[in-house]
Amino acid sequence: GVICLMPPRKIDSARNIAEKIPIVTLVSQKNHPIGDQVLINYSQSGAMLAHYLIAQGHRCIGWIGLRSSKPVYAAFSELFSQTGKDSLVLNEFLEDDYISSRELWQWSTQIAAKMQSRGTTAIICSSTVIAYGVIDYLKSRKVAIPEQCAVLTFGDPQLQRFSVPITIVDQHEDLAAKTLFELLMDRSAAVYHRIPAGVSTVEYVCDFTEENLFPLIDEAE
Repeated sequence: GVICLMPPRKIDSARNIAEKIPIVTLVSQKNHPIGDQVLINYSQSGAMLAHYLIAQGHRCIGWIGLRSSKPVYAAFSELFSQTGKDSLVLNEFLEDDYISSRELWQWSTQIAAKMQSRGTTAIICSSTVIAYGVIDYLKSRKVAIPEQCAVLTFGDPQLQRFSVPITIVDQHEDLAAKTLFELLMDRSAAVYHRIPAGVSTVEYVCDFTEENLFPLIDEAE
């Protein structure tokens, strides 16, 4: 069996594999054409971030992300923009998700500088590496974190170690991984037959609720 942590780019190759062994894929949008899927409701994370930052009084927010974070950003910006005419969301996306950590770090420091020049009071980072780049830039400019500019990112708070307090959104990806594994084992246990053309695949949904996404955790080393 095969577990894909993102939808495969080569659809024809994936379809050929799926004729022989089961494939399960982690997706952020419905209707992926190959195999079974675990759908994470990333848009809910974006909405929750918006509620959190609005409650904290932020009005100028920066978002630095990979292309894969666009679904979260869409939900965030739609809700945050409703706070009033004085609200502003700046965004920069790197279209290539396949980039070295060093290049990603360098790019994020450059974008952080651009956003700081426009008065952002919080910067959301779609990955840990981006968060490190933003933190390094802010520290080099002696910008107090989080007093002058808050930094937010996604991941498991138990695994992250930052030199300053930042806010981490735990999306419980361990639950998604468990669901992917159990789904694959369930598929593999049966005699696997070729999937006939035109048959709809089964959709498995991990829909994370406010109860298990919160609290947003401020974590300091």
